[in-house]
Amino acid sequence: MALTLTYHGDFSRVRIEATGLPGADPSWGDAARIWPTWDALAADNPTWGDLADRFTNGAVLRSTDTGRTWQSVRGADRIALAGGVRCNDFEFTPGVENRYRIVDELGRPLAGAAITPELDAVWLKCPVLPFLNLPVDVLTWGTVTRAARAGVFEVVGRAEPVVVTAPRSSREWTLTLVTDDLRRDPAADAEAQADRIEAALAPGEVMLLHVPAGWPVPGGYVHIGDAVRDLQDGHVQGPRIFELPCRTAAAPAPELPGAQFTWAGAARAWTTWAALAADNGTWADVADRFGVPEDLEPGR
Repeated sequence: MALTLTYHGDFSRVRIEATGLPGADPSWGDAARIWPTWDALAADNPTWGDLADRFTNGAVLRSTDTGRTWQSVRGADRIALAGGVRCNDFEFTPGVENRYRIVDELGRPLAGAAITPELDAVWLKCPVLPFLNLPVDVLTWGTVTRAARAGVFEVVGRAEPVVVTAPRSSREWTLTLVTDDLRRDPAADAEAQADRIEAALAPGEVMLLHVPAGWPVPGGYVHIGDAVRDLQDGHVQGPRIFELPCRTAAAPAPELPGAQFTWAGAARAWTTWAALAADNGTWADVADRFGVPEDLEPGR
């Protein structure tokens, strides 16, 4: 049995692979703990088949606080254990030890390992469409504000108003991204780079600004408002810039999986079933591939 963790820089991901997982059949003690009465057993498992199915699946968990708390890796909160496990974690915490654990449906650990992934650039990531992930160059960022959320009521006959308070809103700032400079690097394709950034922003999803440990750039999960794309200093040979108004937001719901590959991508890659079968031994091989931004454009 082995759990292997590796960092891959193509889409900035921790690759999680496990083989030879031990059998997940529960002990009688486990069954007694989960279903202390026959009625509880019957309510949760109408047939013996339902009971057996509970122990063919598990989850991949991550901890960044030395194992005190654990959370499911996106898309791996219910994953088949038979034949091993293959998945990716795009939302790891850089610069600290990330512990991973594979558990069965009873929460019992089957395998574990740790890795300390490092980033050398800021990444703009789409958690629910990770094939849009790309590294970006941050030119600057604006003042970080937290707007007040309070009602101020003037009362006749009083000098001081009555104030009804509420917690301030989340952090807001404007992030400025820049592409390569054509004047310094004639081989750079600033327009294509700008198109790639725009493609990542097009779905309008909550994004993750993944910032290397110790960098001062504000990051985290953000909602990006009206994005502005322009030429720097109006010069066509200069870099393209993006002004992105960001506001810290809640992460996408953990039950939303990250779609690495779409049906449109499959139709683009394999025009016949024979071609599909020749390149992929199982459906898991298809799901493990990565799409391209064009897969999201209707009619392509």
